[in-house]
Amino acid sequence: MKGAPALSLYVEREEPRDVGRSGARRVEDALREALRVLESALRSDPNLALEAKTWLIDTIASLRGVEPATAAACFLGAPGGGAAGGRPTPLSRAAERQLLALACDVRAPRVAALLAPSASLLRGLFSRSDALIAAWFGGFGTGGLASFRRGAWALAGFSLARRDDAWRHLVWAGRHPQAPVAVAAKPHYFSELDVVATVRNLLRDCPEFWESHEVRRSLEGGEWLALDPAYIAEELQERLHRGGAWREDILRELSALPTCVGWRALCQRVAPLMGEGELLAVLRTLGARHFAPAGGLRGWARGGGGGGEGGAAVGAGGAGPERDAPLALAGVEWRDARDALLANALACHAGRLRRVLAGDAAARPQLQRVAALAAALHGGGGGGGEGGSDADGGAAQRAFLRRVDPASPRQRLLLLLNAWTLRLHLVDRCAGEGAAACLAPLLTRLGWQWQRQGDGGGGGDGGRPRPSPSQRDGGGDGEAERSARSLGLGAEAARLPHRRRDEAAAPAMPPSPALEQQQQQQQEEEEEEEEGRSPKREQQRERREPLSRGEAPGGASKRRRSRSNSSGHRSRGRSRSSSRGSSRSRSRSKARDGSRSSSSSGKHKRRRSSRKEKKAKRKKGKRRHRRSPSLMSIGGTSSDDAGGRGSDGRAGEARAGGGGSFAATAPGGARTEGGPDEIVDAAVQWACREWVRALV
Repeated sequence: MKGAPALSLYVEREEPRDVGRSGARRVEDALREALRVLESALRSDPNLALEAKTWLIDTIASLRGVEPATAAACFLGAPGGGAAGGRPTPLSRAAERQLLALACDVRAPRVAALLAPSASLLRGLFSRSDALIAAWFGGFGTGGLASFRRGAWALAGFSLARRDDAWRHLVWAGRHPQAPVAVAAKPHYFSELDVVATVRNLLRDCPEFWESHEVRRSLEGGEWLALDPAYIAEELQERLHRGGAWREDILRELSALPTCVGWRALCQRVAPLMGEGELLAVLRTLGARHFAPAGGLRGWARGGGGGGEGGAAVGAGGAGPERDAPLALAGVEWRDARDALLANALACHAGRLRRVLAGDAAARPQLQRVAALAAALHGGGGGGGEGGSDADGGAAQRAFLRRVDPASPRQRLLLLLNAWTLRLHLVDRCAGEGAAACLAPLLTRLGWQWQRQGDGGGGGDGGRPRPSPSQRDGGGDGEAERSARSLGLGAEAARLPHRRRDEAAAPAMPPSPALEQQQQQQQEEEEEEEEGRSPKREQQRERREPLSRGEAPGGASKRRRSRSNSSGHRSRGRSRSSSRGSSRSRSRSKARDGSRSSSSSGKHKRRRSSRKEKKAKRKKGKRRHRRSPSLMSIGGTSSDDAGGRGSDGRAGEARAGGGGSFAATAPGGARTEGGPDEIVDAAVQWACREWVRALV
């Protein structure tokens, strides 16, 4: 089966040739080497490790159909260090505080009703800052008690109801204190209170205020929980660990969170603050309660085809990590958090992992090493994309796929790495050979239906080929010819950049005589305009001056002559009057005139030299233009359009290489739309699904 695409090895049921254990061992050794390279990159870069953790959280949060009971077991199983839900690892203090803060956000009235009877908590809260006092108790209005808001209503109501005891604690900021009778008649006088000083007095000398009915009623809505969320969460955490009735009440509110906020919000708020052990506990809980009831990895394989759920169309990147999450998380119990992070990155964030490694200068050599191993594993040295080498026809890869155990964490990691290196190799082929040329035989062999869409990056033909590094260094004539054909040009146009160094090239096509005469005339006019003696410009100036004054065209020259005569008479009169002056002033004027004349002559010389240089450059460019006509005269496309802007055409290569938009439908009916990367992702995922289905 020489030349078979490596992806088909996951699908075809042909028995592997007898290559012994050595063939599978060779594949496994190469994968272990690639695994060591990726693990070293993950360990050496803390930012990459943090990003991999973020990817795992995204994958977990994207899971659909997680039951509230499963969510409670993942995040609420043992808050406070106990074992209430059977969760083996308690939450960290930071994750626990975040969970309690989330409860304050989404269940504010219930949490407020739980905390409002605690006068010590309220006094501790408002003792922390004068700003908190002003924000809560400064809501006095001008429309009576009904217009007072929050703590202002409680303060006014308590002061009027218990005026005999409370009025002495009030501090007035006006010119004189207000009497209770006057304030009862005109409640807007409360706006003259010094709120901060008054509340400070109540904190120190009036504990009855904080236990009053007015204060508890003002706290019912729960808005006060947002005054200082960190302090409230710390107080809740302290009472949670204190045990007793407080613990039971707080756990009751926390247990309702999965129903109130949903699985995704719960993961995004709490999981980033969890440690490695806590994340492993979440993965084990999901494996036992979410994936196992659905059949684990085999249930995922029976779920259907690759691009999305239920055969729905999936756009570029529209599938999301939830599509491949079972491939990394189902049917395996991860013991090392770094293995779980890497497995998730390989299975669910393959493109992002490659982009991050390529964008990091320190990790780029490691990516190149893995790409070389991928070419050795899947390239086969001939034809590209072959399963193993040409010598064994993919038998070594088949033997490895038959021997791998997906239930083993290390074997699952090698399986995912094998699929990721295959994706890496196919994406590189799409970039080097053109997306259509690479994907057409691959999808046809897999039994997919596919078609090109739009113009993408390559004019709707799957993208023009992108030169490989060796071709950019001077050996890319064949690639250039294919690029020219994709533009609608002939092979002659593709060889134009190489005419000067290719002696055997055909002679250039001369431009037409009319075009040459027009270009010559335009060049002469430009030269005359630069020298300031363009006849056309002189004629326009002569017409413009008389017409602007309403005169005949012939009167302009007469007026100029009369002006010159009158200016001459005036200059002679000035010279006679100046001769009566001292000889010293005449010598100064002569010196100034001499310096002006010398500077003006120097400027004219510099202008003439610059004009000569520009003229020489234009003539040189004209001779080059006559020797090598532009692409416009051959195929109707400019050289900028064909080769891209810039001296080396890199921008054109970036636009043309490996682009295009496709729509592909798997045999199961799932449809995927997008660029080559999305199609390759869907094909690899579908092939892995078929491989798992064959194990059942």
